[in-house]
Amino acid sequence: MRWIAERNQEVEMKIILFCFLIIYSVGVSSHLRARPMGEWIKISQVVLIVDTIKHEGIEKIIIKKVLKGNSGNLNKNIIYKRQDSNSNLDPVVTASATLWIPWNKKNVVLLIDSWEYFIDFQDINWLYTEKKAVKSVVKMVKTLNFKKERKRIKAFIKESQKGNDFFQEQLLVEIEKMMNPKNFDLVLNYFPKANDKQQNDLIDVFSMINDKRSVPVLIEALSSKNDFVSENAAYTLYTHFLGMKSVTKAFKKHINTPIVNSYATKYFKRYEKKPTFIKK
Repeated sequence: MRWIAERNQEVEMKIILFCFLIIYSVGVSSHLRARPMGEWIKISQVVLIVDTIKHEGIEKIIIKKVLKGNSGNLNKNIIYKRQDSNSNLDPVVTASATLWIPWNKKNVVLLIDSWEYFIDFQDINWLYTEKKAVKSVVKMVKTLNFKKERKRIKAFIKESQKGNDFFQEQLLVEIEKMMNPKNFDLVLNYFPKANDKQQNDLIDVFSMINDKRSVPVLIEALSSKNDFVSENAAYTLYTHFLGMKSVTKAFKKHINTPIVNSYATKYFKRYEKKPTFIKK
């Protein structure tokens, strides 16, 4: 009977390993999807708009437009012959992830490492198929080419105000990597016009940048009707801007605001222990 127990233990280990691989794969996939569009564009040497054709086992990519990279391959047909199913949606394992190539579809955006190694799709970083995404890629490639940082951030803000979530997501990256502190005023002016999710994300960026110019905006956010925004603002003021007179005044004002109360209470308890921490 001992061999049965050992066999059962072996099966259990295989099941555990299988479950781990599934969880790991889901995690990796989610992480990859979370990369903003602009970051895929930046790491790809070539960005293409193509039509995909599949007929009687022959797969063909017709390059219609080169958005980034050498345009010498424009209108070039790339043909693959593979023995596979007649499905119009095939999985392709690349260095980035398992991507699904839609066949017999017009205007697919492919982001690849280089022309040289573009063989059997293995060099694809990412792809977009939805009309909105394709239009966003076209516009974002141009926007990322703006050399002046202020002009680039203005363009991202303009598209973000239109509700383009691809630009909203990339805007956060551009702010985090902002080189000229003078351009921070663009972000502060945009904050009141942003939606709740965007405001919450911007507060996270403010906490990383740690620029005192964001304090008036954060104080204003304490009055937000969205609990996540007001709580995040309170947390950021408490953890990054302790002792500023304007922050002290704001916490006094909001001491009875339920979502802000816990941070305001912590703030003044700290003051009781060390009154000199309030800056004059």
